[in-house]
Amino acid sequence: MSQPVGETPHNDSFFATTAVILASVTYFATAGVSFRVLPQLVKDVPGGGNTEIGLAFSFFGFGLLAGRPFVGYLNDRFGRSPMVVLGGLGAAVAQFTHVPAAEAGLNYLYSARFLAGLFGSVMYVGLATIATEMPSPERRAQVFGWFAASTFAGFAIGPVAGEFLLGTDNFSQAYLGASAFALTSAIAGFVLPETRPPDVNPNLGGLSDMFDATALKVGLTSFVAIAGFMGFQGFIQPWGEELGVVEVGSIISTYAVVALLLRAFGSKLLDGDRLMVSSGSVILLAVASLILAAAQNIVWLFAGAVVMGIGSAYATPIFMLIATDSRPPGVRARVVSTLVLANDLGSTAAIPVLGIIADTAGFRTMYVVLAGLIALSLVWLRTGVAQLPGMKTALPLVATSGS
Repeated sequence: MSQPVGETPHNDSFFATTAVILASVTYFATAGVSFRVLPQLVKDVPGGGNTEIGLAFSFFGFGLLAGRPFVGYLNDRFGRSPMVVLGGLGAAVAQFTHVPAAEAGLNYLYSARFLAGLFGSVMYVGLATIATEMPSPERRAQVFGWFAASTFAGFAIGPVAGEFLLGTDNFSQAYLGASAFALTSAIAGFVLPETRPPDVNPNLGGLSDMFDATALKVGLTSFVAIAGFMGFQGFIQPWGEELGVVEVGSIISTYAVVALLLRAFGSKLLDGDRLMVSSGSVILLAVASLILAAAQNIVWLFAGAVVMGIGSAYATPIFMLIATDSRPPGVRARVVSTLVLANDLGSTAAIPVLGIIADTAGFRTMYVVLAGLIALSLVWLRTGVAQLPGMKTALPLVATSGS
């Protein structure tokens, strides 16, 4: 397809910015409730154990992955705000059905988890696309930095709310709260400005209409970056225990606080030299992995957490801005969907692969291998991604929509 695409209408109002951040915080809070409640719910189901807990979380991821190839097209075809509303309403229903589904059996619960992931995919791509398109070029990095920070805010609120609402095994109340979070995202979708450019008429004729080639280029580096901090989040607990550090909660919190603060208040760097910022973030992820590989005590683990937090703070936002600013407005939702798919694959594939390495060769080797993979992604970033238009400018492109 090839047709003129108008520029996205911008909206820098406080109301619009607050709405998109609120929708994102409550989206991640919806998922965060299950971090606390789902393991206990699964264990209350006959036949539910640790394996089944893992499967319940995995089916949410399967739902996310299943939706990614199509949600970009749906956002470009029907608009971003309607997809936020649809995804939020669907997620609210899916969350509400968790308890009756669990009472019917594990397979029904897995189905509810899959639907929650599927509708979450629809909602998040709409939100992320609005967050990149809605602000003016001068404010895009700042607003998207806040949007990226909302991940940590939502994941912090969700488990606490789940703990409070659960009380003494009140699963219905807990998942009613999760539904309320999702419903809040849907309500915010009603008031979010529509950023879909005029005169866009996307096709869905094949893989090229589902995935964006430019986003795939950026996604290769983003995939490895996501694997990098999944290696931290997924294995810091057992690695700490092996080093004699029993409680690593403060280490994980340090990582999250560093990343949150930098995303919220250090977003001006995203408007700077994007090649330097993206390369620096990848280098820091590799350095953090090497620090963890060499760790001897808790001080090393804290150092690794701080460096990992700095690298993680900028990696995901900068890659998203590079990819979206490299493509015309008419295909930005497809760009976002493709890049988020790469991130999902990185988080899904990293844990089992790194776990195999850790079991066979130890955590030190695992972190060294991880650092090596991140270094290879840096080479790709400097050779395969550095020439993209979005690496050089934060200004939106007005161009012809095409695959």
